[in-house]
Amino acid sequence: MWLPASLPPHSKIIVSSLPEEKYETFPALKKLFPDEDRYIQVPELDQRNGNSLVSSWAEKRNRKLIQMDILLSTFRKCPTPNDKEHSF
Repeated sequence: MWLPASLPPHSKIIVSSLPEEKYETFPALKKLFPDEDRYIQVPELDQRNGNSLVSSWAEKRNRKLIQMDILLSTFRKCPTPNDKEHSF
């Protein structure tokens, strides 16, 4: 695995992965770092929070989303927030 087993003091690594066994990354991480306290499950976003999040990102970038419904449909298909900011 490409992650080091130890880090210098005051260093941290954040990794995002889907938990299903079929993706291989998460099971490999759990073998390398078995302590359950190292993991935080990111909850799914509901439609209202997804709308608020996307609107906030757009506002920060002075962008107007004309096709908000199309973008928000991605939250229904994959409601985890990991890569949503890359949508625009």
